[in-house]
Amino acid sequence: MKQRGAEKTICLPALQNFIYNFMIKFFQSTRNLQIIIFLLALASMLGSLYFSEIAWLTPCELCWFQRIVMYPIVALALVGIIRKDKNMPYYVLPLSVIGILISGYHYTIQMVAKWSASVSAVVDAIGTPCRAGSVSCAQIDVVYFGFITIPLMAFAAFCLITIACILLLRQKQVE
Repeated sequence: MKQRGAEKTICLPALQNFIYNFMIKFFQSTRNLQIIIFLLALASMLGSLYFSEIAWLTPCELCWFQRIVMYPIVALALVGIIRKDKNMPYYVLPLSVIGILISGYHYTIQMVAKWSASVSAVVDAIGTPCRAGSVSCAQIDVVYFGFITIPLMAFAAFCLITIACILLLRQKQVE
């Protein structure tokens, strides 16, 4: 008579080994990493367009700067995929690093304003690029789980794109 627990212990390492080998092979493919970069940038672009055009949230100045950096990544990644360009990370990486800096700064402004007694103290402490009469960069319109805001989502996307570009560059050095 077979024991049910014994079957699970035999299958679990085999499944883990399969997943590990699949992920290693998946991320070693230049084309797969380029597609990941494209899909991340496309999802970010469509998400920003959803928030502004469908949900009617007016973007602040830092949101516009993040868009200015993210939108070209979509086009560059698509052209890199179509042309099978191994140099694509050289074009995308500077944009994604700039995006990390902008979105990280934006998220910091939002979180300091959230925990600060007054927004004017935040503006005095760290400054803000927002013009008078425009939407405040410290304003939080969308929040998930109490801390995930639009700039943090952009920050995560820029970080993932940067990691994929670094993996592509490392693959190029090995070849």
